Amino acid sequence: MYSNLICIRRLQLHQINFGPGVRWFRRLDEDGRTPLHWAAGAGKVNTMEMLIARGATVDARSESDATPMHQAVLRDRPEAVKLLLNSNANVNLKNKSGYTPLDYATANKRTKITQLLKSAGALSGKAL
Repeated sequence: MYSNLICIRRLQLHQINFGPGVRWFRRLDEDGRTPLHWAAGAGKVNTMEMLIARGATVDARSESDATPMHQAVLRDRPEAVKLLLNSNANVNLKNKSGYTPLDYATANKRTKITQLLKSAGALSGKAL
Protein backbone atom coordinates (compact mmCIF):
# COMPACT_ATOMS: atom_id res chain seq x y z
CA MET A 1 0.00 0.00 0.00
CA TYR A 2 2.69 2.49 0.95
CA SER A 3 5.34 1.25 -1.46
CA ASN A 4 4.68 4.13 -3.86
CA LEU A 5 5.15 6.65 -1.05
CA ILE A 6 8.32 4.99 0.19
CA CYS A 7 9.72 5.00 -3.34
CA ILE A 8 8.80 8.64 -3.88
CA ARG A 9 10.30 9.64 -0.54
CA ARG A 10 13.55 7.88 -1.41
CA LEU A 11 13.63 9.73 -4.72
CA GLN A 12 13.19 13.00 -2.85
CA LEU A 13 15.87 12.21 -0.28
CA HIS A 14 18.40 11.22 -2.92
CA GLN A 15 17.34 13.96 -5.34
CA ILE A 16 17.28 11.49 -8.19
CA ASN A 17 16.53 13.20 -11.49
CA PHE A 18 15.14 10.90 -14.13
CA GLY A 19 15.17 13.62 -16.76
CA PRO A 20 12.34 15.23 -18.69
CA GLY A 21 11.41 12.17 -20.74
CA VAL A 22 10.65 9.81 -17.85
CA ARG A 23 7.09 9.83 -16.57
CA TRP A 24 7.53 7.65 -13.46
CA PHE A 25 5.09 9.86 -11.53
CA ARG A 26 2.24 8.77 -13.80
CA ARG A 27 2.60 5.04 -13.15
CA LEU A 28 -0.56 3.31 -12.03
CA ASP A 29 -1.11 0.74 -9.32
CA GLU A 30 -3.50 -2.21 -9.67
CA ASP A 31 -6.50 0.10 -9.05
CA GLY A 32 -5.37 2.75 -11.51
CA ARG A 33 -4.13 5.15 -8.84
CA THR A 34 -1.11 7.36 -9.40
CA PRO A 35 1.55 8.30 -6.85
CA LEU A 36 -0.36 11.59 -6.42
CA HIS A 37 -3.44 9.65 -5.30
CA TRP A 38 -1.33 7.90 -2.67
CA ALA A 39 0.44 11.05 -1.52
CA ALA A 40 -2.86 12.96 -1.25
CA GLY A 41 -4.46 10.17 0.78
CA ALA A 42 -1.48 10.07 3.11
CA GLY A 43 -1.37 13.86 3.45
CA LYS A 44 2.22 14.01 2.19
CA VAL A 45 2.11 17.61 0.97
CA ASN A 46 5.85 17.86 0.24
CA THR A 47 5.65 14.76 -1.92
CA MET A 48 2.55 16.12 -3.64
CA GLU A 49 4.35 19.39 -4.40
CA MET A 50 7.25 17.50 -5.95
CA LEU A 51 4.94 15.32 -8.05
CA ILE A 52 2.90 18.29 -9.27
CA ALA A 53 6.08 20.26 -10.05
CA ARG A 54 7.21 17.34 -12.21
CA GLY A 55 3.94 17.30 -14.13
CA ALA A 56 1.66 14.90 -12.26
CA THR A 57 -1.97 15.30 -13.32
CA VAL A 58 -3.93 16.80 -10.40
CA ASP A 59 -7.21 15.40 -11.74
CA ALA A 60 -5.90 11.90 -12.52
CA ARG A 61 -8.68 9.29 -12.45
CA SER A 62 -8.38 5.82 -10.96
CA GLU A 63 -10.36 2.85 -12.28
CA SER A 64 -13.24 3.98 -10.03
CA ASP A 65 -12.81 7.55 -11.37
CA ALA A 66 -11.58 8.74 -7.98
CA THR A 67 -9.20 11.69 -8.09
CA PRO A 68 -6.43 12.71 -5.69
CA MET A 69 -8.99 15.16 -4.26
CA HIS A 70 -11.35 12.28 -3.45
CA GLN A 71 -8.45 10.51 -1.68
CA ALA A 72 -7.49 13.59 0.35
CA VAL A 73 -11.09 14.13 1.45
CA LEU A 74 -11.73 10.49 2.33
CA ARG A 75 -8.57 10.38 4.46
CA ASP A 76 -9.29 13.78 6.11
CA ARG A 77 -6.21 15.58 4.77
CA PRO A 78 -7.12 19.30 4.69
CA GLU A 79 -3.58 20.42 3.79
CA ALA A 80 -3.61 18.09 0.80
CA VAL A 81 -7.01 19.48 -0.21
CA LYS A 82 -5.61 23.04 0.00
CA LEU A 83 -2.65 22.15 -2.18
CA LEU A 84 -4.88 20.49 -4.78
CA LEU A 85 -7.18 23.53 -4.78
CA ASN A 86 -4.18 25.84 -5.23
CA SER A 87 -3.07 23.58 -8.09
CA ASN A 88 -6.41 24.08 -9.87
CA ALA A 89 -7.85 20.63 -9.24
CA ASN A 90 -11.44 20.27 -10.39
CA VAL A 91 -13.59 20.06 -7.25
CA ASN A 92 -16.67 18.80 -9.08
CA LEU A 93 -15.48 15.56 -10.66
CA LYS A 94 -17.67 12.58 -9.81
CA ASN A 95 -16.41 9.06 -9.28
CA LYS A 96 -18.20 6.07 -10.82
CA SER A 97 -20.61 6.04 -7.88
CA GLY A 98 -21.63 9.60 -8.75
CA TYR A 99 -20.02 11.23 -5.70
CA THR A 100 -17.94 14.39 -5.67
CA PRO A 101 -15.34 15.18 -3.01
CA LEU A 102 -17.94 17.44 -1.34
CA ASP A 103 -20.31 14.49 -0.99
CA TYR A 104 -17.65 12.57 0.95
CA ALA A 105 -16.69 15.59 3.05
CA THR A 106 -20.27 16.21 4.16
CA ALA A 107 -21.11 12.52 4.68
CA ASN A 108 -18.03 12.08 6.88
CA LYS A 109 -18.56 15.38 8.75
CA ARG A 110 -15.28 16.87 7.63
CA THR A 111 -16.27 20.45 8.48
CA LYS A 112 -12.97 22.14 7.59
CA ILE A 113 -12.70 20.34 4.27
CA THR A 114 -16.36 20.99 3.49
CA GLN A 115 -15.75 24.72 3.97
CA LEU A 116 -12.64 24.64 1.79
CA LEU A 117 -14.47 22.83 -1.00
CA LYS A 118 -17.55 25.05 -0.87
CA SER A 119 -15.41 28.18 -0.99
CA ALA A 120 -13.85 26.76 -4.17
CA GLY A 121 -17.28 26.25 -5.77
CA ALA A 122 -17.76 22.56 -5.03
CA LEU A 123 -21.16 21.01 -5.60
CA SER A 124 -22.79 17.76 -4.59
CA GLY A 125 -22.90 15.04 -7.21
CA LYS A 126 -26.71 15.30 -7.08
CA ALA A 127 -26.51 18.93 -8.20
CA LEU A 128 -24.37 18.16 -11.23
